[in-house]
Order: sequence, then structure tokens, then C-alpha cells
Amino acid sequence: SRKMQELATIRERAEQRVEGLDEFVSETERRLEAYAKVDWTRAARELNPQDYQQYRSEYEALKEQKTKATEAKARAEQDAFREFAQQRAQDLQTVAPQFLDPQNGAELDKNVTQYLVKQGYDANRLQWADAHDLAIAHKAYLYDQLQAKAKTAPKPKPKPQGSAKPKPGVKPSQPQPATSPQKARKAKLAKKSSLSISEALELME
Repeated sequence: SRKMQELATIRERAEQRVEGLDEFVSETERRLEAYAKVDWTRAARELNPQDYQQYRSEYEALKEQKTKATEAKARAEQDAFREFAQQRAQDLQTVAPQFLDPQNGAELDKNVTQYLVKQGYDANRLQWADAHDLAIAHKAYLYDQLQAKAKTAPKPKPKPQGSAKPKPGVKPSQPQPATSPQKARKAKLAKKSSLSISEALELME
């Protein structure tokens, strides 16, 4: 999406600025290492004053350049991350607002970060995770929590084998008494359209 591309651009620009300063600091340190081994008292005796002053001035200048470059690198990282964090906060309002909750947002961010570190992610790189990354990470975090709870939850006891209990409100069926021959005879007579006197008397008994 456009928002994700904007965040990627901010991060890329920051990395380029820091990378350039890193190279300068590394080169300055390499040259300083050589000067660090110089015995300046001895150099003062062996060199003419002009050469000594030239090398000494270069050494002092390198130290100052390193200090300024290191400070500039720190400022560049802070400025870039501040810009990135502002844009991410805007995206979180719609993508994952739970991270902005005044009461629980900070704790949630901490828990998700710790979860990702345990999964093998670099903590320093995680600070550059965008809103969509955080939303997906939160879902994975919740899923693993549910899985862990399911494993530790007590298993339900098996129901004893036997006759099933009747459902509430449903009366168990009662066994029907066997029909006597006399009742069966009367039922048969009652279905007839015409009866003899003896059959009528039998039916009335």
C-alpha cells in the first residue's frame, strides 16, 4: 500500500544517511589507530618542528572529525526514527489501535516485542516494524497464547457408560403394559359395524 511504501522510503533514506556516516567513522578510526601507536615525545625529537606540527594537527583533527561524525550519526538515527514513528502511529490508529491504548498499549508492545525476540527476531530491527507488521505479530502472539492455554487446560473427564440421562422437561418413556386378550377382544368388537346380542353384551362388560 502507499502507507507501507512511505515507511519503507523513510527507513531507506535513514539507512543511507547512517551508512554514509558509518563509512566515514570507520575510515577515521582506521587512520586514528595508526596515530595511536605513535610515541609523540619521540616524534618531537626526531622530526623537525614543521613536520611534527603537521602530523600532530592531523591527529587532533581526526579525533574531532570522529566525534562529530559519531554525533551526527546518532542525530540522523534519532531524526529518522522519529519521522518513522510518527507515520507508524498514524497508521496504527486504523490498522492496530490496540497498540495506542493509553492503559495497555505500552505493555502490549513490550509483550509482542519479547515474543518476537523469542522467535529469533533482532530486537534492534523490530523498532522499525511498521503498523501492518505489528498487527500480524499481535495475531501470532494471541494464537500462540491460546495454543499454550489449550495444552495446559485440564481434559474433561469421560462420561460413565450406561443409560443416558433424560433431557430436562422430557419424561422417560414408560413401558406399555401388555394388552389382555379380553381388551383385545373388546377393541375388535368396537370396530365392527354390526354386533350380535351376545357381542353387544360382551362389549358392555
